[in-house]
Amino acid sequence: MTAQNSIVIGLDVGATKIAAGVVRNGKITRRVMVPTEVEKVPKQVLSNLILALEKTIVGSRVSKI
Repeated sequence: MTAQNSIVIGLDVGATKIAAGVVRNGKITRRVMVPTEVEKVPKQVLSNLILALEKTIVGSRVSKI
């Protein structure tokens, strides 16, 4: 993949929300936010992280991570 065709997935895990996005050729093409739910068990936070990734790649033509 050349720099002109670069695709990057970014994650920002905060205390209240997980933000995820796809950057394609330097432009944000998809943004998703889900609650972090830190007050629940750590397994739920991990599940929400996976959910954010799944929602981010759906419809963004990212075939694998």
